[in-house]
Amino acid sequence: MACRPDRVEFLEEDAAKVREVLSLYRAAMQGRIGGTEVWKKLKAINQLGVTRGQLVK
Repeated sequence: MACRPDRVEFLEEDAAKVREVLSLYRAAMQGRIGGTEVWKKLKAINQLGVTRGQLVK
């Protein structure tokens, strides 16, 4: 298994939100949840710079 760097940027989120986002992303990268579930749990909208990217197949 190859390692690759990942980058997540935060501008104004508090520590609790950062932990939530990173936990969801980690679960998706480990295959425990799908990208669509991450998208829904974060109630993400692309107007805020959040995109589905590689999390959704």
